[in-house]
Amino acid sequence: MQPLKYTCKDVLFFSKNHKMIVYDKDGQEIGAVIRTHDNEVRNESVRKGSFYAFEDENETLQTSISVKKQGWKSLEGYSYHLYDYQEDKVYDIQDVKWASFVYFHIKGSIQSMKFEAYQDWDGSLILKSDKKKYAAISFNEITFIVTFKIMDHPNDFLVSPEFLTQIYCMYRLYDMESKVIEELLF
Repeated sequence: MQPLKYTCKDVLFFSKNHKMIVYDKDGQEIGAVIRTHDNEVRNESVRKGSFYAFEDENETLQTSISVKKQGWKSLEGYSYHLYDYQEDKVYDIQDVKWASFVYFHIKGSIQSMKFEAYQDWDGSLILKSDKKKYAAISFNEITFIVTFKIMDHPNDFLVSPEFLTQIYCMYRLYDMESKVIEELLF
């Protein structure tokens, strides 16, 4: 059996007209990652500029992520809200405390399964469910192509593009902010 695969091309700057179009293994468009501020106006508990969402090919929102405001506690690591519009459910995912100063590493509980994603030595993201590796996300810095490769199938939601793209967006937030901090320090 060939592994399931999705791809998209990252964009440098999100605006109303910029989306990350997501394709299946056959090159068919299956949705897009958007960035919006609409939900931030209604929800004062999330950090401004941290709202990403996945919409299907009919532009129906499927999932979204945002960073929860925590004040000084954010120094330990962020807390993310992952919202599943189909199930009307919020999942909380957190940075592993203090790890964000060294590398990207998040954990949470998704549909009664322990979930974890971390940055591997080669820069790719490794995704685990109940301590078993099931997917990897890689980013090509030259072409800006993001590849989502699924090797195992713990459940439908964890391997869906609406979930995987949101994990990438969490990494994207981490990567952008860590580069800014690095620039300030050095």
